Amino acid sequence: MGTRTLSQPRPEAAAPNPTVFNMKGGPEGGEMLRVEATIPFAPFFNATVGVFLGTILTCYALAVKHGHVHWWLPEISDCFVYPPESHLSRVGVTGLAPLLALTYFAYYGYLKLFEARRGKRRAAAPPAEVSLVIGVTACFFLALVGGYDERTRLHSPAAVLMFSLGLFYCTFSSWTAIALGAAKHPRLRLAFCILGILDVAGASAVYLSGGPRVAIAASEWFGSLSLAFFTVMNGVDMDHHWVLGVAEKGGDEEARARGTAPSAEC
Repeated sequence: MGTRTLSQPRPEAAAPNPTVFNMKGGPEGGEMLRVEATIPFAPFFNATVGVFLGTILTCYALAVKHGHVHWWLPEISDCFVYPPESHLSRVGVTGLAPLLALTYFAYYGYLKLFEARRGKRRAAAPPAEVSLVIGVTACFFLALVGGYDERTRLHSPAAVLMFSLGLFYCTFSSWTAIALGAAKHPRLRLAFCILGILDVAGASAVYLSGGPRVAIAASEWFGSLSLAFFTVMNGVDMDHHWVLGVAEKGGDEEARARGTAPSAEC
């Protein structure tokens, strides 16, 4: 991702480090100052997925060790009820919610850059704001899941809404990314979206009908792994970095109003 004006050709490669330089021949023949800064996202995305999977797997191991759950396919939420695993889940799951929300905001910015670059040629797709609102709402319910265990009435509806909205976020954000050409692995995204929709539909039917708990457990594990998978895929789409551009040019406010001022693009 680099910066350019509509009248300037895109550079062959973005500078690897923050760079300042002048460009001649901008709108009205003026001079522009371009500033680029590369922000690495790999540590943040990797840390989020690490907290996600690390919390779940550690709580599972502790719950099995202390005999709180059976080792074969327990419900994830059952691994958050008794100490010592409940202490970890309170911190890990509740703390994961804002981290996951920040990754959704980052990916939202990435999609908005694609929308801006395509302008009127933008393919038919849900606005990026739709998936952002759904994703952040899912994170709110994730925080409730971490704060209230299965012994409270709030836990089960919060968990159902969290998984449902989380997979809806994955579906809508993938739809937008694929339509805009922002997804690097569209077929893989599409396959997991279809599986996610089937998972939500099946789990909802089992939950409402009072079906076997093992089906709910399988749905929880698949939903959790899917959310982690899409977080990784969002980072892959962004190449785990983001180049932000800031440009200034004297004496041409009219060009800025026309939208010809420099802007960031991927």
